[in-house]
Amino acid sequence: MSKISIIGLGEIAVDLLGEQKFAGGASSNFAQFIADLGYSSGLISAVGKDEHGTFLVNQLKQRKVSTEFVQIKKIQTGTVTVVLNGIEPEFTVSEKAAWDSIEWNKDLEKLAQKIELVCFGSIAQRNKISRNTIQNFLKKCTGKKLFDVNIRAKWNAHLVSEVIHPCLKFANILKINEQESFYFKKWLKQKDSVKLAKKLFTKYKNLELIAFTQGENGCELFTKKQKTQVSGFSVKAVDTTGCGDSFSAGLAIAFLEKKNLEEIGEFANACGALAATKMGATPELSRKQVEKFIEQKRII
Repeated sequence: MSKISIIGLGEIAVDLLGEQKFAGGASSNFAQFIADLGYSSGLISAVGKDEHGTFLVNQLKQRKVSTEFVQIKKIQTGTVTVVLNGIEPEFTVSEKAAWDSIEWNKDLEKLAQKIELVCFGSIAQRNKISRNTIQNFLKKCTGKKLFDVNIRAKWNAHLVSEVIHPCLKFANILKINEQESFYFKKWLKQKDSVKLAKKLFTKYKNLELIAFTQGENGCELFTKKQKTQVSGFSVKAVDTTGCGDSFSAGLAIAFLEKKNLEEIGEFANACGALAATKMGATPELSRKQVEKFIEQKRII
């Protein structure tokens, strides 16, 4: 078994943008950005035995992401049709995909006890098979758990009871965007992010860090004792498809490196901003590039 320190757990798909195709899927994107930033990463997911599946596995290998735990299925590889409304993407996710059937096995149980951090979301939990595997992995995992909510399904009682609530019980880090923040406030009957964070920390005891992302405006970060607003970076954005996943990768790394709250937000914001400057969900990044970008913006 390979030595992997950080895992993406969930979906992998081909993003179809007009005539172009890109590697996509939040968990896959996250794993690629982690590898770009210098950590050993892997992906737990599934692809079909088809052209799209071969394309995705090759992309992961090219970006130095372990494919040891990417299962090969008879079901077709997932696709996502992406339409850019300006620079903001709109997604249509294929209804049947290989990543709906990620199966639990002893190798995953062993892996869960060796990694430093796993990042997971809600998308890949729409089917019972993958949902059970993901939540089994979280139960067994001894490392940190980052819940990047990433809602694509309709917000309803089923989503809350089967996915959101059980996953929050495991999560150490929670990342939610502005739309998801609206849902959470309505669900937990809180009017602002400060009260919502307090409610979440009270209700879910394993939480250590909450990140409310705000697009180009940066992010608001909370621990149980601190809060900070970290301004975003101004860039010429062309495609924001992978910004959230790049932000999550930066958030995970800065958290594991025990940076202070301001530094965590700055590093994560920089990763997200740089991802917006190129087309596709997974433009290549490097640690050196991110650090240079931060330094240049500080001088300005």
